[in-house]
Amino acid sequence: EAPAPPFGFGFGAAPAILGGWGAGDFTYHGEDDEEEDYEEHAEPEDYRFARIARGKASRRARVTAAARPVKRERVGVVLEDKPAQSLLCVPSLRDAETHMNASVGTDDLAPLVARCFGDMLRREQEHWGTHVCFYHSYSFAAIIYEVQAAVARGLYDLPMDFAPLPRLLKKPFDGRPTMDMLMEDFKRMPSQDHNAEFRAVAISVSCSMFGFGSEAPPLSCFRMGYSCTDLSFRGALEDVLKECGLERRLMDSVVDKVVEVSNKYGLMGNYGKKSGRRPGVFMPAARSSGHMLQIFVRKDVVDHIAYRSHPMGVPVKEPGLISEFLSGEGRGRARRMGDPSGPCNGQARVFMHPAIFTDPSASRIYHYCALDEYMNPDPSHPGSRGAYVQELHAALAPILGSAESLRRAYCGVEALRVDAATRP
Repeated sequence: EAPAPPFGFGFGAAPAILGGWGAGDFTYHGEDDEEEDYEEHAEPEDYRFARIARGKASRRARVTAAARPVKRERVGVVLEDKPAQSLLCVPSLRDAETHMNASVGTDDLAPLVARCFGDMLRREQEHWGTHVCFYHSYSFAAIIYEVQAAVARGLYDLPMDFAPLPRLLKKPFDGRPTMDMLMEDFKRMPSQDHNAEFRAVAISVSCSMFGFGSEAPPLSCFRMGYSCTDLSFRGALEDVLKECGLERRLMDSVVDKVVEVSNKYGLMGNYGKKSGRRPGVFMPAARSSGHMLQIFVRKDVVDHIAYRSHPMGVPVKEPGLISEFLSGEGRGRARRMGDPSGPCNGQARVFMHPAIFTDPSASRIYHYCALDEYMNPDPSHPGSRGAYVQELHAALAPILGSAESLRRAYCGVEALRVDAATRP
C-alpha cells in the first residue's frame, strides 16, 4: 500500500504556468481578377471568337489559382531524445514524431499546434523522474475553470497567469476527504463518473499525449476539446458563484457579463439562461475551441489522488501503483504503437483537491489551447489570456471587489461559517 501523503492540506503559492504562443500565416496569391479588354477590331470572325474563348479560360485559371492555398512547407514537431512519460507508449522517437505530426495539420493553426505539442513533451522531459503527468481535455468547462482560477487568485494571492482550476470548492471534499473513500462510494453510484458527487471532486484524464485507449486522446482532442453534454454549465457556474457569496439578485447579471466577456475571447459553451426565464443558448464549438491542462503530480503524492480506470471511471483491477505504471517500472517501452500491454496507455481519474493543485511543492499545471491570441499572457496584447483575466476580474467585482465580499467568498470556498473566520 502507498504510504501516508507527505504533505499538508493548505493553499500555497503557485508557479507561472502558461505555455508559449505564436501565430502562423497562411498565404494565398493570384493575379487580380480583372476582365481582359477585347477590342472589336477588324479580324476574321473565327479568330475573334477563339481569342475570346482563350481569354475566358485564362481568367478561370487565374481565379482557381487565387482560391488555391499556396503549397507551404509542412510544419512539424522535432523531439529531443530524452526520457519522457509519453515516449514510453511508442517504440521509437521517430514513431512519436510521426504520430504527433499527423495531428499537427497543415492549416494556419499548424504552427501553434506544433509548438504546443513540442512544449508538452519538453515539460515531460523536464519533470521526468520526480513527477508523473496527466492530460485533461475540455472545451465548454473553460469558463468555469477560469472563474475558479480568478477567485483563487483573489483569495490566495496567486499569480495572474495561474492556470485554469478544475475544482475550487472545499465542501464536496469534506464528505470524501480521500480518494479511497471516493472509490468505495463509487460502487454505489449508478451513473458512475457522471454522478454529480463524483464530478464535484474528480476529473477524467489521459495518461499520455498519445492517449492510446483513452476516451479523449490529447492529440486528437487538442483543437476541439472534449465536453460532456449531460449537465447545465450555467447551473454549475451559478453553483460556484453562490458558494462564493454572490447575492441571488446579482446572479443573472454577473453570469451574463462573465459569459459575454468569455465569448469575446473565444471561450464558448452552453451558458444561456435557464428555461423559465429564457431558452438556453447553445454556443457551438469553433474549430479552435479546445483547451488542455497538462497536470504534473509528484510521484510520492500521485498514488493517493489518482487511479487507473476504464471508461466511465471504472477502476482497472490490476496490481501495482499508478506511479509505477506511469513510470514504466517493470514494463519497459511499448513494442508497437498502441500496445495495450505497454505503459502509460489508457486513462485515469484524478482526485482534484484544490489544496494539492495550488501547491507547487506537490503539483504543476500548464495550460494550452488552440486559440492563438489567447495563449499570450501579456495583458496589453489584444485577445490574450492576460487581457481576459483582467476583464474577468472586473466582471466578478461583486465577489472580488471589496474586503467584505472577499471574506464571504473565502468562507464559502473553505466551507466555513461567515462569522467564524476572516480572510487570512
